[in-house]
Formats: sequence, C-alpha cells, structure tokens
Amino acid sequence: MPRPDLSLSPMSAPFDPQRRHLLHWPLAASLAPLLPGCASPGLPPAVDSVPRFSTAPRRAELPPGWAPYVLYRHRAQTQYRLTERDGQRVLHARAERSASALQCALQVDPQQRPRLRWRWRADALVGGGARGDRDDRDDAVARVGVGFDGPEDELTLRETLIHEQAKLFAGLDLPFQSLLYTWDDHLPVGTVWRDKRLGGVRHLVIQSGPAQLGQWVEHERDLVADHRMVFPEHAERPVGAVLSLGCFTDSDDLGHVVEAWYGDLSLSA
Repeated sequence: MPRPDLSLSPMSAPFDPQRRHLLHWPLAASLAPLLPGCASPGLPPAVDSVPRFSTAPRRAELPPGWAPYVLYRHRAQTQYRLTERDGQRVLHARAERSASALQCALQVDPQQRPRLRWRWRADALVGGGARGDRDDRDDAVARVGVGFDGPEDELTLRETLIHEQAKLFAGLDLPFQSLLYTWDDHLPVGTVWRDKRLGGVRHLVIQSGPAQLGQWVEHERDLVADHRMVFPEHAERPVGAVLSLGCFTDSDDLGHVVEAWYGDLSLSA
C-alpha cells in the first residue's frame, strides 16, 4: 500500500466537519490509512444505519451513502461498482495496481449495536507472496474497516502530529482508532498486528488462504469484543462510537489484478 502524498495545500482542501467520519485506512499502510494523498470527496452526512448495496437503484454505479476514499492521488484507484452476482445486487471491487477504499459515514453506539455482519466473495487470492504484516507486500483481496471515535488526549505525541498534519494538509479529522478485518493470503486466522506509525490502527485476520474461494463467506463479528482484543490497552473503557465502515481491496504493492465482491454490511444488537 502506498505512503500518502501530503502535497495538498491547506487552501486546496478546507476543513469539512463531515470528514471526521472518514475511515482510518491503515494509514495507507504506513502514514496513515490516513493521511490520504488527496482530499477525498466529502462523504454524505453520517447516518445511524449502513446503506445497503442490495436495495440501491438499478442504474446507480455506487450505492447512495457511500463514497470513494482515495489514498494516493498519483496511483490508480480501485474500481468499485454495483453489480449483479448470484442473483443479488452487490459491490464489485477490482484493483489493478491500485489502492483506494469505499466507505460510509456513521454515528453508531457499539455498546447498543455491536454485531457487524457482512459477506464477501473472491475467486482468487492476490498471489505473489502477499501478506498484511509486510509493508512492501500488504495487498489484500478483501478488507472491511471500522473507524472509532475516542478521546484525543490519549493520542501519543507522534499520533497527535500525524492527526494535525492530516487536518492541515488534507482537511481530515482522523478517527481515534481503526480496526481492519482482513482476508490474508497467508497469515493465520486470529493474527493481529498494529500499524508501525499509528498505534490506533490494528489489523485482524478473519479469513486466510484459498479454502473458501469461489463462494460467498458470511462473517459476524462482535465489535466490542474484537476492539478489546486488538486494543487491550483500552479494554477497561467503553468503546467509542463507530464513525465509519469501509470496503477495501488493493494490489498496488505487487501489481496484480485482484477482484472481490461485497454483500450488505449491517450493525445490530
């Protein structure tokens, strides 16, 4: 995944409070999914339920309530489009040496609605030795990311500086924490790792290898339990509000063509 480009001037990307909800993508696997290379288009206003792919208008290319999130303006973007697959309206992601996400802004209390459900499908893995814990080959066929709110005074000095740079150069207020559920080519299920630059970004492998290729795989996660597992240093305090959900397929490191399909995501009690 590329390192975001911070060459935007503050005047070119005025601060927009709605961008508080942009998903903290692994700080583009390095600075930040989030210090994006360019200011992504503003998201629609935050909502309290996840907009569904399956009920989107037939002529829509992207589902209402979702918007692209560009990580690096000098690289190709992953293409996200609504399509029909196996009799259902779903989101199709196609990455060709590209890295960008599709996300929606939310305002949901995970204490009240901790259950995150979705399904995804891929017919092939990334290949080429892809593995999420290596900066030079951390491509993934499918990820679902969650952005959480939290107290800014708990950020480290380094993280505070990165958050301030994001606001200054790209007009973004980064989420306090991000959790990325990942389908990895090789790492075993249950593997957790943290971003090297921002401790507030954690990755959790929930699917590994080729065993379930060519079929829809359903996942259900307890956000509160998973948050406490990947952020044990914050296990004693309530989990912050869910600010965003996103789908993320990328292949910019190894340069392969990678495809995935995502079904509806939902949050419930």
